[in-house]
Amino acid sequence: MDLTSGNTKTLIRKVILYSLPLVLVGCLEILFSTFDLIVIEGAEGEISAAAVGANAALISLLTNVFIGLSTGENVIIAKYYGEREKGHAEKACYSGLVLAVLSGILVLLVGYFCSPYLLKLQNVSESYFDLAVKYLRTYFFALPLISLYNFGSAIFRGTGNSKMPLIFLGIAGALHIAMNYLFVYAFRLSVTGTGLSSICSYSVAAILVFVFLKKNKNFIDFHFHKIRLYRKETLEILKVGIPSGLQGMVFAVSNMILQSSVNTWGSQIVEVNADCESIENFAYTSMFAIAQGGSAFISANYGKGEKKNVRKLVFIIESVCMGFGLLFGLLLLALHRPLIQAYTGNKADKEFQMLCFERLSLLLPLYFLCGGMDTFTNFLRGLNRATIPMVISFFWTCVFRLIWNFFVYSSDPASPAHSTLLLYACYPVSWVCSFSCQAFYYFLIHKKVYKEIDENAALYLKETQKN
Repeated sequence: MDLTSGNTKTLIRKVILYSLPLVLVGCLEILFSTFDLIVIEGAEGEISAAAVGANAALISLLTNVFIGLSTGENVIIAKYYGEREKGHAEKACYSGLVLAVLSGILVLLVGYFCSPYLLKLQNVSESYFDLAVKYLRTYFFALPLISLYNFGSAIFRGTGNSKMPLIFLGIAGALHIAMNYLFVYAFRLSVTGTGLSSICSYSVAAILVFVFLKKNKNFIDFHFHKIRLYRKETLEILKVGIPSGLQGMVFAVSNMILQSSVNTWGSQIVEVNADCESIENFAYTSMFAIAQGGSAFISANYGKGEKKNVRKLVFIIESVCMGFGLLFGLLLLALHRPLIQAYTGNKADKEFQMLCFERLSLLLPLYFLCGGMDTFTNFLRGLNRATIPMVISFFWTCVFRLIWNFFVYSSDPASPAHSTLLLYACYPVSWVCSFSCQAFYYFLIHKKVYKEIDENAALYLKETQKN
């Protein structure tokens, strides 16, 4: 798909067609962890489900780091694709794959040995602590593979192909479901089995990335012997990817802190929180996928110097993302009862259903605000502005939530501020504040950005005339 041509209607159609596979990829990735939860909850009950659920925030942190780093790959390749700089795009491809392997192995080594300490920081109950450590340590071996898949998918998306990552993950997802039932029900491997199913499925996804990169001849001509770090392209990827990865990590760290407060409420609330977070993640991940797709469109048009398209795309992608988030959030809320029953194997009683509804009814109708926040952040990355959005996100999604957790919410059961609803309320408040600050920053710098785009247009025209 050419990300840089077309009138307003054509751009809207392209954004939607490009985003739909990304949304489905995001939902499939959530289904991986969802099936872990559903299978283990159905096979072994509340304690094992709580052990898996207690790791949700930490796993989200690790996944967000890799997604953030791969955003750098996506943005830089999209920029070179817009400029038709084939050589630089290929070097960015090779550099990104090396970074994927190195970052995955580093996190695996650190995480495996630090698992017990990370879970203790989250106040995980002793009743399922050992199970939680066992699951987490197994899952860590999937991280290099997850990293490779995300970086490989970013290469395809950066050149306008958002369908191949969906096909890869669809195949891996079918394997994940089958392996889950095999390892947990047939082999009785408990939480270790759910971790092993992630390793198997992402191994297939990573292999498919390399196979089709080799076969793909659209813009990037892939050769294994050229895989190494190229200085210029590596630094460009890290310039965008590190702030993006740190932002995702900070976002997840704040969730881990809140998870530590949730863990003090007992295994039932931990299970409720895990099930609700998984349902909400379908809305969040879908909007995040649209926002990520938007960064590719913005970056490609920024590199080519298409100022009019950049102006249009800011509003097109923001509208698509927030509109989708609102509709999807309301749909998930309307379907919350059958979804909760599916998660619990039809074991959820009225009290459990009510606890889930309390959280979902507060957050799902407002999730579109989170989408608006992420969309502006990704716009700014695509416009070569990654640091300030990271600082804004750091304050509102981490510092502000910490302040809320310690000064608004109370951990004292005797206090009127000891309420799960009050704890959850920090999410929509932080979304609104971060969204407002990101939008303000964009409108503050947009004239300078448009001047840069004009300069890029002149350079693109000059290079075109040479060729």
